Amino acid sequence: GVLCVYLSSWDHVMGPQLVFCWRMECPGVLSVDDSPHCAPHYLKCHQFLENPEAFLVRNEAPQQASRRPTELEETYASSVLQLLHGGLEQRHTRSCLLLLPDKRVALHAVTFSLTGAPVSVTAVFRLAALKDLWLLLNLTDLALARVALVCRTPGRDLMKNLSKATTLLNRYFHLAASLLRTRTLDKRASVDALSKDCLPEDLMRRALQSHLQTRRCSVVLGDSAVQVEATLRALTAFLDHEELSCSLWEGPRGSQEEGPPPCYVPGLQLQGLVRTPLGGAGPLSARELLWSPHPSTVVDVSQGRVWQCPLHVGFRAPLTRKLKAARSPSTESQVSQFVQHVSKLGGTPAAEHLLLAFKRLLRAKASALIQCASRSRRALSTKYLQSVLAVPYLSDFEVILAHAEKLRPGLSRYVLPPT
Repeated sequence: GVLCVYLSSWDHVMGPQLVFCWRMECPGVLSVDDSPHCAPHYLKCHQFLENPEAFLVRNEAPQQASRRPTELEETYASSVLQLLHGGLEQRHTRSCLLLLPDKRVALHAVTFSLTGAPVSVTAVFRLAALKDLWLLLNLTDLALARVALVCRTPGRDLMKNLSKATTLLNRYFHLAASLLRTRTLDKRASVDALSKDCLPEDLMRRALQSHLQTRRCSVVLGDSAVQVEATLRALTAFLDHEELSCSLWEGPRGSQEEGPPPCYVPGLQLQGLVRTPLGGAGPLSARELLWSPHPSTVVDVSQGRVWQCPLHVGFRAPLTRKLKAARSPSTESQVSQFVQHVSKLGGTPAAEHLLLAFKRLLRAKASALIQCASRSRRALSTKYLQSVLAVPYLSDFEVILAHAEKLRPGLSRYVLPPT
């Protein structure tokens, strides 16, 4: 549903300027049934200024190129530029999702500062695609933010940066189309996966607890596709509809299959990677994990290890390459009790009722935590909130805090960490 992607900026003399436009194009021949969905599509970058680098980097006056926007682009370009660059106040880096006045298209934009002038990277979608766009909101936001970062990277000329940005955009739209076209994970088998002995109980307790503590954002690694898939199915039980749509499991690739092996994709909620002789599923670097929307859990089912990674887009502490090993919860904690009970019930309907009851408990405790924090004028200590919520174990409180953070982003700032 994408129409185009704009890169625009502001000039104090000539006003907002459209600098580049990535337009969706189709180079291949359509299939026999003439369906446009069968042809390969890609984004191609078009330049609308003769001196884009001088305009963006050195603040020189813009010189219009002979190439002009198409009639469709001209229709929306003025509205987009007015919405994003109409204000005179300086704003910090931000992202926004807006509907244009004609209510026929929606735009998702990331605005940042480049040499003191506001610059925006804007993806324009048909309004009919808004439902799908909402499901991939984090992924789209991170893709545009990465394009913005590439454009700001010093040490290479702007056109090389634009070439890398084009690659990032094409990779994002290919992944988004794949996620929306094929639901690779579903909840029908999730309760059965929780009930079966696909993993040792201690490993399942550590994986599930860490998965819930990191806002259900996880990566599962392993040598066996069967074990990786079973673990993914188990963790899928706690995802909502939007998170499920932003999860990926491509399965093992055969030796004859073309293309690079599956690798870690920043911005996804849940994904599984199988180690292959061709590579892939190697150690995750801090640079990759930093683009995660939330703190994440890394589960290695082959080695029986679980790590927590605090790195994410909002991370403000010094970067670290070492992952924190997830601790095993107490046998009396809520997560441990849930794993023990659901494993005894097997694939019976009672297991599904137990899962629903556990999710209702988490939501009720998270709602109570939100009310406590909202009524207080100061940050509350962890011990005080544990006593109010009747949650004796810190591991359970961290699960509830993560759930509350999903319901009310920013809530954790009003909770003092345990001493």
